[in-house]
Amino acid sequence: MNRRAFLRLSSIFLFSLVAACTNLPQATGTPPVRLPTQLPAATPLPASQTPRPPTDTPLAQPTATLEPSSTATEETPPIEPANVDQLALDSQIAVGAVLDFAWLPDNQGIVLVNSTGAMTTNQQSFAPSRFMRARTLTQFSLAPDGEHYSAVEANTNVILGELSGVITQTLATLPGAVTSLAFSPDSTRLAVAASDANEVIVWDTRGGVIVGNYTLPFWLSDLAISQDNHLLAGVDLPQFSLHFLDPTSGEIQRSLQWTDSSSPALYGAILSPDWTQLAWYTRGTIQLMDTASGGPGPSLEHEDFITTIAWSPDGSLIASAAAATVDQEFLPAATLWDPFTGEKLNVLPLKTSIAQLKFSPDGTQLGILTTDGGFQVWNIQP
Repeated sequence: MNRRAFLRLSSIFLFSLVAACTNLPQATGTPPVRLPTQLPAATPLPASQTPRPPTDTPLAQPTATLEPSSTATEETPPIEPANVDQLALDSQIAVGAVLDFAWLPDNQGIVLVNSTGAMTTNQQSFAPSRFMRARTLTQFSLAPDGEHYSAVEANTNVILGELSGVITQTLATLPGAVTSLAFSPDSTRLAVAASDANEVIVWDTRGGVIVGNYTLPFWLSDLAISQDNHLLAGVDLPQFSLHFLDPTSGEIQRSLQWTDSSSPALYGAILSPDWTQLAWYTRGTIQLMDTASGGPGPSLEHEDFITTIAWSPDGSLIASAAAATVDQEFLPAATLWDPFTGEKLNVLPLKTSIAQLKFSPDGTQLGILTTDGGFQVWNIQP
């Protein structure tokens, strides 16, 4: 099935998806908490994450959709600096009060996550398929293999499961709020950080066996595991630091620090896919850093506070969400940057603030989830 046909059927699927979802409150204009770096339990959750039991009352049908663009090609090229000026909106649909989303491998579909669970598409039928239910889902991570997932229920219960629904197990119930969780690139490791006692646990996902469990002098967010599974990276937000640890013992191998930020709070720090660059971000600034030397790279300045950022799969682009002036109007926007030169390559104006944005695994699509319950797909349209 070619990509254009997939996108058309995806729009049809999402109509069905909303009708199959559980009843949720309407999204507000306030962006939700960034799930991957959720703060300890003392931080209140937004209204859309208020705990409540699941319900089978369906949502209303979507109010507006946009059919896939007639200019879309059968073989959509990856989004790159050379063609990013041709990035255009391909499709959009209302999905309701969704907290997060994830791309399935090979553009097979999308996982949508709300506070009562998660569901996925099917490439053949495109019918919604709920693979997990939860009373208060606060974090979710899809493994790179597209077959496994991890979720956090009620801030403390760590769940490991398969999208098939065959196996689901609670790995641990932690005494403190989970601040980050991450799979290794080969999906065989799952790392979880919690605020209580600054605990870190690493599991072998093939058997649910703990391979590392330790406490640190600080709590971590934005966890990442190296390609060879030999390093665990995590961010100490209060100290503007990123640490590389032995994932088994927790011994710190080396650290990086952003020492000249003028902001009192760090929002996050995300490693590039090949771990050669680090993108710190706070307020309206993304500061790039070379991870080998710790030397500063370009500084990407925005007109408004940044809500989220994402690297493209090949590390050639950074997408950021922050309001910007477009044609003399100050609008919510996604901006595409060259992380090596700091050049602003394209600005995508929107009508509503961005909750999440992510590139598809093959880099051909940019998905944008907005705070009013909308989901958009952008791709290259020559």
